[in-house]
Amino acid sequence: MADKKLKIGVVGCGGIFKWAHLTAYARMDNVEIVALCDIVPGRAESMKEFAHATYNSDVLDNARCYTDFDEFIKDPDIESVDICTPNYLHSPFAVKSLEAGKHVFCEKPDSVSVEDTEKMKAASEKAGKVLMVMRNNRHTDAAKKLKRMADAGEF
Repeated sequence: MADKKLKIGVVGCGGIFKWAHLTAYARMDNVEIVALCDIVPGRAESMKEFAHATYNSDVLDNARCYTDFDEFIKDPDIESVDICTPNYLHSPFAVKSLEAGKHVFCEKPDSVSVEDTEKMKAASEKAGKVLMVMRNNRHTDAAKKLKRMADAGEF
């Protein structure tokens, strides 16, 4: 289905969502933001107006807004959760999302400890869902050159 959109729920409507993730979503035709969650009352709702004013985008128009993550994650329309929270919440929210049957895209870093990152990996494998952590630097020219050098055994 070429016209099917991935239904995304975003948790954390602060700066990284506002200036990076929303910027991308506003230009994408293959996603639909169905839910927003932020602990600060009114912040999720204010993102709808911001999307219109800044990006001339209706990408958030139909998003339901939550302040409670446990209620947010029960939303049956969410297929994938985009985690844009403070670092210490990445692993707990990722694990709960995966256990709820959602795919996860998480802002970097994965978590605040190796153990928490391993919990994320285990939850992804158990649920059979995709876990992706932001690695935007992997596409820079320097990173690509280092990868080619490593693959060639130059180190």
